Amino acid sequence: MIDPNKLKKGVRGVLKNGSRFIFQDNRRGNIRLVQVEGVMTVEIGSIYLKDIDYVEIGGDAVKIDLSRYEKINKTIKNLGL
Repeated sequence: MIDPNKLKKGVRGVLKNGSRFIFQDNRRGNIRLVQVEGVMTVEIGSIYLKDIDYVEIGGDAVKIDLSRYEKINKTIKNLGL
């Protein structure tokens, strides 16, 4: 598993719906800018990291460690917000 903040521009991956993408920013956090390669077109937009199935690093499929964001979301839900 890889820390999401170590994912940089140019890293390729696959979304849970099967679409391939390329990171377009070096930002940190739960929402990232990507270029999604669709069936007929290429689109650029923001996605949540939870929508990523895996990223390709060095030819290997690597999952993303989302435990930090899951903990934050759980805390917010417990507070009733």
